[in-house]
Amino acid sequence: MSAPVTAQRITGVVRDSATGEPLTTAVVSVLDSTGKLYTRNISDGAGRFSLARLIGSRLSVIRIGYAPRELSLNATDSIITVSMRAIPAALSAVTAKSRRVCPGDREGGEALALWEQVRAALLAAVLSRELNSPRIGLISFKRTREPLRKQIDDETTESKFVVADRPYVAARPAWAFASDGYMREEAGGERIYYAPDEGVMLDESFASTHCLNVVSGTGEHKGDVGLGFDPIESDGHDTLVDVKGVLWVDRAARSLRSLDFEYTGLERLAKGSGGELTFRVMPTGATMVQRWLIHSAILATDLEQTAGGLARRQPPRSDRSNVRLLGYQETGGEVASAEWKNGIKWRAPFPQFQGIVLDSAKRPVRGAVVRLVNRSFDDSLVTDSNGEFNFPPVERGSYRLFVADSLFSVYGASTAPPRSMVLMDDTDVTLWLPSRDEMLRFACQNGERYAPGTAVILGRVLGSDGEPATNVHVDVSWRGRSSTDVKRQANTDDGGHFVICGAELNGAIDLSSNTRRESASVHLDVLKDDVTGITLILKRRPH
Repeated sequence: MSAPVTAQRITGVVRDSATGEPLTTAVVSVLDSTGKLYTRNISDGAGRFSLARLIGSRLSVIRIGYAPRELSLNATDSIITVSMRAIPAALSAVTAKSRRVCPGDREGGEALALWEQVRAALLAAVLSRELNSPRIGLISFKRTREPLRKQIDDETTESKFVVADRPYVAARPAWAFASDGYMREEAGGERIYYAPDEGVMLDESFASTHCLNVVSGTGEHKGDVGLGFDPIESDGHDTLVDVKGVLWVDRAARSLRSLDFEYTGLERLAKGSGGELTFRVMPTGATMVQRWLIHSAILATDLEQTAGGLARRQPPRSDRSNVRLLGYQETGGEVASAEWKNGIKWRAPFPQFQGIVLDSAKRPVRGAVVRLVNRSFDDSLVTDSNGEFNFPPVERGSYRLFVADSLFSVYGASTAPPRSMVLMDDTDVTLWLPSRDEMLRFACQNGERYAPGTAVILGRVLGSDGEPATNVHVDVSWRGRSSTDVKRQANTDDGGHFVICGAELNGAIDLSSNTRRESASVHLDVLKDDVTGITLILKRRPH
């Protein structure tokens, strides 16, 4: 009985032929004698690779920014060095869009040359995540915006940790997008939008349904080179919701930078619906989708009825006029952290809020309380002697900033409308602390009214356990100017806070609160200040 043929191993390193520097994320493939793929791997941070090989096999090496190499392997080869020649011309910036190349064109020029380079980068990204999957911390969000000012009216944020080979998933295979498009409309009118990922763009079906061209980078993409793509016009494809956009490549770093796209074939009111995928080179050398966003218009369709009560057949979306814009929806997320099996860790550089608080005379306000809030974060700090504040790094997202006088803040009373902001990068803000009268008027908005020359009571009720007493009644009384007794009542909020406005200055005031088992009362002989803070601590009644 003859012994079975076992595969040998080939190890080596991939280097830049000019500098000798090792090249990471080069895709190294072993092909059999017929050219069929046998196995493949990717070079690590030191340019090293190791694969099984067969007798008579060949080695194929590709990397973005370099000319591909194919080497025949001798039977004695076990350790080799692969030198790659840089081809900067393939990633050079151009002054205008190149000729548009569509499937079936015999000559491609710059567009097809760049496409081959991009394919090398996409393949490296896919292999990197499949061969060395990290544990990923993800932050995802979903928000809606109103249609006129596009202000956020609802938002949910979720953080979770998963072991995955990729943070962002296209959710459908490439062939499904090619045949059915990138939007699915449910029977009730709800729409689900999809976006391509690296695997979708790498699939042959993407190139067979889109035309390509090279785009010069300007503005934030100055120095980049882009591979533009748009759907072909053909029978059976022009009615689908497809995508067009640009896949941007960082020319200097020879790596993927971002994918910017918009949807085609939608109604006019949905113009601008699209998204963005941002790539990042991780410490392992692998490229990963680090941030993604899909934004789309929320539409309502008014169906026309025939005489028999049947709905008319809808024209193509681009020609429809029986739609109404209800708002906008955004879904997305980002990788907050990643940890690989070999112990390498990475954490996203989160942005910061910092700024200054000024009064109405543009003077810095020392000791003002600034509060930063969203659905998963709530933190406060006090301005320094220069009126400045600086929050620690936080997750990207939508926040509200509150500023208050320190006394008002202690008793949970706002002194100015909150400022809503979307934080994506480090942000400097200027907050204005209103005048005293303006603060009092704002504090007295909830069913109360402030009148100059009267006093405002900022109160809080605590239980005998020291916890806020929520939704309890507070009775307040004082002697008015006409020598008549004035009685008022307030209810505490979730923090045990309450506000009483219009109290008589320079007079006595009584406050009391009673529950089934506890009670508290406070008497002040003279109410001297226009703002007074009072805390009632409930105590158990004697049996």
